[in-house]
Amino acid sequence: MGPTGIVAISLLIFLGLVWWKGRGAIIGMLDKRSEDIRRQIDEARRLRPLRGSTASGPIPSWIRISRRSARTSSGSAGCRQSWRLLRRRRGR
Repeated sequence: MGPTGIVAISLLIFLGLVWWKGRGAIIGMLDKRSEDIRRQIDEARRLRPLRGSTASGPIPSWIRISRRSARTSSGSAGCRQSWRLLRRRRGR
C-alpha cells in the first residue's frame, strides 16, 4: 500500500470519527435550519395575497396613476408631472 492508500484510509477514519462524535450536533443544526426555513415559508404564504383576489392599497393606485399618466402625458414634461403626482401621493 502506497501513500495514496494510507491517506485514503486516514481520511475515512477521520470522517468516521467526526460523524460518530458530531452527528448529534450536525443533525441538530440541520433540524434547526429546516424549521427556520419552514417558518419563513409559512410567513411568506401568510403575507402573500390570495390568488384571485384583487389587491387594494397604495400599490394598485400607483399602477393606475402610472398607466393613466402614461396614456395622457406627452413627452418628458408629462413624465415629470406624473412623477411629481406620484411622489405627492406617496408623501415625499
